[in-house]
This record gives sequence, structure tokens and C-alpha cells, in this order.
Amino acid sequence: MTSSICQFQYISIYSDDSSYHYNKYSYELFRLLRECPVDLIQMNDSIGYFETSFKLGLKNNIDLFAFPEQYMKLFGENAKDELIAYSRMFTKSEIKVFIIDPSLSDHSFYADLISQFDISYVHVVGNNPSVTTIYDANILFEDASDLIRLLQRDQDKIYSYLKNIDLEYDFSNLSINSEKLLFDQNPYHYSNITENNFFILNQIIGNNWLEPVNPDQNDERIYPKPDKRVDDIIAQVDTLDRFVTFFYEHNPQLLEGMASNPHYPTLVLVSPYVSILHSNIIKGKVKTKKERAASKLLLCEQNKSYSYTVDDEVGEILSRKEIAHLLLEVNTKLLYLDYISWLHARYNYSPVVRLPRISKSINAEVAFLNNSFPQNKSKNITIEKFGEKISSLILDDQIKGLIKERNGQIFIISDLPLEWMYIDGVPLCFTHDVCRVPEFNNNAIVNSVIAHKRQSFVITDDIIERTLVIHCASDSDKTMQEAFKAIDSFKKDYGFQSVNCKDINEIKDALEQYQPRLLIFDCHGTYDSKTEQCYLIIDDENGITLSGDDIVTNGISAPLIFISACSTMPPNGLTNLLTDAFMQAGALSVTATLLPLNIHDASVSIVRLLSKLRLKENSLFHCNWLQFISHVLRTGLFHEALRYEREHGNEIAIRMTHGDVAQLLSKTMIFHHRRNSIEELKKIISGRKDSPTFNVLKNDWMSYTIIGRADLIYFDNWLKQHNKYG
Repeated sequence: MTSSICQFQYISIYSDDSSYHYNKYSYELFRLLRECPVDLIQMNDSIGYFETSFKLGLKNNIDLFAFPEQYMKLFGENAKDELIAYSRMFTKSEIKVFIIDPSLSDHSFYADLISQFDISYVHVVGNNPSVTTIYDANILFEDASDLIRLLQRDQDKIYSYLKNIDLEYDFSNLSINSEKLLFDQNPYHYSNITENNFFILNQIIGNNWLEPVNPDQNDERIYPKPDKRVDDIIAQVDTLDRFVTFFYEHNPQLLEGMASNPHYPTLVLVSPYVSILHSNIIKGKVKTKKERAASKLLLCEQNKSYSYTVDDEVGEILSRKEIAHLLLEVNTKLLYLDYISWLHARYNYSPVVRLPRISKSINAEVAFLNNSFPQNKSKNITIEKFGEKISSLILDDQIKGLIKERNGQIFIISDLPLEWMYIDGVPLCFTHDVCRVPEFNNNAIVNSVIAHKRQSFVITDDIIERTLVIHCASDSDKTMQEAFKAIDSFKKDYGFQSVNCKDINEIKDALEQYQPRLLIFDCHGTYDSKTEQCYLIIDDENGITLSGDDIVTNGISAPLIFISACSTMPPNGLTNLLTDAFMQAGALSVTATLLPLNIHDASVSIVRLLSKLRLKENSLFHCNWLQFISHVLRTGLFHEALRYEREHGNEIAIRMTHGDVAQLLSKTMIFHHRRNSIEELKKIISGRKDSPTFNVLKNDWMSYTIIGRADLIYFDNWLKQHNKYG
């Protein structure tokens, strides 16, 4: 989980403070990084590096640091010392690879800075001779293959340098897969949607580092036909999964006692969506007939073969050249999304499936989700309609089959709650462990990667003692006050901490006193549609709330956050999110809410979470936080359904013992038994003559959304067990 001296440290120096938001420099930066190696050990033996990472559950990724020009210039002659001091707070990397923004104001300053490092290389984005000539030509590289050539040239120098730092360092040969093993497993397809998997496979095989792709533009074999694009994606995912199966076959002990764990690495799903808010912004700029046609093109969607669907009216108003220019703009931003998605895939060599871009086709359903629902049935039917509609729009039958059958967790990049997708009548959040980050904030997508790279946070046995529940409500809110008492009645037996807070300062004081690793907010929440802001309500009577700005300013956070409050992340592509604020303040995973919650059921969910967290054996059953929290949520369906049936006189449910219930719930632990567990629950319900469907239930378990890479947050006990076999 820790970095090594032989890892490459990629240092981005850019001219303005836009960080990782889309711009020309960031676009080229991440395109380059996608092709680069991570570590000298990987160059020495890329397949062995993959095997070791897999067996030991290591989180290996690009070691990226970014510094705006004004920050570096501020330190003047001390820039090198400051850069080293900051980076060594997180890493031991000794090999520096600088990526330079060509629009920096003083390249001589950076050329001198780079020359002060013993082992360093530099790339100037754009390779403009008027800039590159300022830097030392001996360490300048044009692309990833050029960087590898320089590293191989300098291998004796690098070996001697690292050997002086660490006597155990013992790699001197930087040839990559010299026997060219498995090169035929990674064919190149000239297609945006398959490139991420091509470069992930390259990280294992190293084929592109030895034989860089220079496609012949006239070679029709590399251009997949629209109806074959999905075939290529499926073939790549199957190839990546075969590597994992191969290592399981040669290390069967890894499967011992871990039947409930995901078999394959996390699948990365990327689902671009132009939200209602951003559609309105684009349309609001329209003044002429031509601008209206251009706006339609900028909002255009893709079909399930990834072809753009363009209105006939657009073709009548805009020239072919204008259409091509606007589609290039759309495609470039999709490519940037692909580039930063690759960073997430790189952690566990995950396959990536980028889904078609959509906008207006789902907007009616999205808008309706933000209504208030007077009855449980109307809410549940609305969610189901959304889930069925979104599946029909973006899931090709092959991809639907892949997702349904693949025993792996899912990480989604999208502004839409794809955990509500229905596949063959069951929501994705029941059949799979699903976490997500919103798409719109590119900066947050990248920062989520960097946070996990720099923090080696694991969940230890004392997690329940490091859990703090913060209760917030007005004194006159009797329902909430009673709920607080009910939760606190378990404090002595379970061992967690709780505090009633009336303002932000009291919350800060509680965080300083208890230093929680899991922070639970138990309060009301609200969403202001005028300001597009979400708030936690601390004291409604006195108008005291907690906003995203308050969270960042006061550093209110913990590695794990669980919010038990209404509508803390409405499903409409908001840009001002509490989850972003918590993660900016230091959180790695935030469980938020898409819709309102029932106070009683929300309290029950907190107690169930705390109850399971205190049982240390759970840290062996569950490999990571995503698996644990998903299990807690999905089993909420069974607890609520059985409680409802008992209350309505269902004799089968009444006769069920704790052992019977436990046996039923245990089936939800095993991926391939989850659908069967739903069918068993339906049989129990059908024992009553006027048996209802699940739509009469509150189904609050579906109102939660897990934001951030919860799949990368491991239980310490599980890791120790896994490493023992690895």
C-alpha cells in the first residue's frame, strides 16, 4: 500500500489554477499519462508486477503531483526543497518526471529547477521547439516510448543511485517483456471507447511500450464497424478477466474462506450525461436560428452503437464543416472523460465500459425524480420507470449481460444514479456493490484518485470506537429527539460515540475531541432549487444549517462519512454537492441520500450499521467498505419487508426464527444467490392472500448513494488474511 523509491513521480507544472478541469494542457497531460509506466519494477517485469499487485491487494497507480506556476515561483530558489518536502509527505519516489505547460511565463526557471534533481526527465506539452530548446535535450522526451528509451539508456545510473538509497534495491535490467508474451491478447482498435482497455492491458503486457501503435489510416481492419464496437469492448473485458482467473487457478488459496468476495476487479462504468441544468444553460445562449441548431448539436446523444444522433433540422441549417467542428468539440470532451477515467481503472487493472452519451431522452424521468412523493408506491414506481428507461437507452444487450453475470463490484462515473438501473427486473444496487463519483466536476474525479494514492487508510478493528454520531435538530422537534435517544441507547453495548450539536462550532469541537474515522450525521437535510445547493439542517428553529462551504472552511470531515438526512444529493446533476465538500475536506467515501428518508427507518439503518460494525468477524467477511455498506443497505429490504408482513398477519413471516432470517440474509452475501434471495422473499410475501409487491414498502435502502471509491477502502483483517495467502 506504500510507495517505493523506484516508482515514477509525475509532476505537472501548469500556468493557471484550473487544476484538473478540462483545458488543452490537462487534456494532453492525461493522454500522455495513460501510456506511461508506473514503476521501474513494472518495466523489469510487467506481468509479475501485475501478479504481485493482484495477490497482495496493492493499490498501484500513477503518482501524480500538480503545482500551479504561482506556487512554484513563490518559493524562488527554495522551489526544489519545497517540492521535495511536500511530495515526501506522501511518497518515497526518487525518479521525477516533469510535465510542463508550454504557456508558463519563465521556462528558464523550471529548466534550472529540473536540472537540480539527480534522476529527472521532462516533457513539454506540444513539443514546440521554441520552448523545448530551453530544457536539457539529454532528459527531454516526446512521448511515453521516448521516456522508456531514456530510462533504459540510464538504467546503470538509476540502479547505482537507488542502490545507494536502499541497499535492498536489486533491479538493473529494464527490458520490458522481452519474450513478447501474450502480445496477441491486446489488439489495437481505432476507437475511443476501446482505448482505455487497450492501455490497461498494456500495463500488464507492455506491448505498446515495445511496439507503439502507429495506425495506418488506410487499414480498415483497425476501424470497428458501429455494430461491432460493443463486441470489441466485451472481448477486452473478457481478456482482462482471464488474467485474473489464471492467477486464481495458480493461487487457489486466495479463494479459501472468501466465497462472498467479488471475484473480478471493479468494473468502471462511465455514463456521460448532459443534465437539465446544463442543457438550459446552453439553450439560454441561443439567439439565432443557426445558434439553435448548434445548441442541438452540442446536446446531441449517442445510440447504443455510439453513433451520434443528429436532428435533420441541424443538417439543413449547418454546413458539414460546421457539424464536424461541433462534434469534434463534443468528442474531445468525451475523450478527456476517458483519459481521467483511466486513472480510476489503473488502480486494480479494471476494465472500462464507457456508455453512450445521453441528455434529453431521460430528462423527463430525471425531473420527475425530484418531485415529492405522497405515497411510497408512487416513489417506487417512479424509480423503477427511471431504472428501466435508463437501461433501455444506454445498455446494449451484450453489456447488459456482462454486468448481470460478472461477479465484481462496480464504480460509476456519472451524474445520474445508475445504481437505480433495472436489469431483468432487479435494481443494480441490489445485485451489485455500486459506488459512484459525479461526472460534471472533473477536478473531483481526479482528486478522488490522488486521495487514495496518498492515503493508506484501512478499517481497523477499533472502527466502532472511532465512530461518531452527530445528532442535530431543534429541541421542539420531538420526533427527531426521540430517534436520537433510541440510537444512543445502544452506545454502551456497541461502543460508539455520539454528540448533540446546535451549531457549527459544536460540530468542530466534537470532531477535535473524538477524531472519528467514521462520521455519521443524523439530522434533517434540504435542497434549495434556486441556488442549486444542499444543506444539512442543524437547528431549523434558529435557521442554522451546514453548507458545502461551511464543511470546507471548517474542515468538517472524516475518512468515512454516512449521512442520514433527506435529499443530500438529489438525482439531477447538481454541481454544488455536499459530497464534493466532504471529500475536499478529506473524506474518501461519503454515503449520501438521493431522496427523503423516513425518520424511524433512517434510525433503524444507523443502528443496523453500528451493530454490524462492532462485530469483528465482519472485517473478514467483507473485503472493503463498499461491500460492507452495500450489504447493510440491501438487507434493509428484507428487514422492512418481513416486518411489514408480520404486522399484516403473514403466518410464514411470523413463524420465521432468527436463524431462518439469518439464512435468508446470508444468501445476499453471495453474488450469484442474490436474485434467488429476492425470489425467496417474494414466496414468503405470497403466503398472504392480499400479498403486495415491494412497492408498498418505503424502500429507503434505495435512497442512499455511495460516493467515492469505497471499493478501495479495505478492512485491515481481510488484508492480513489475503496477504497471508498471497
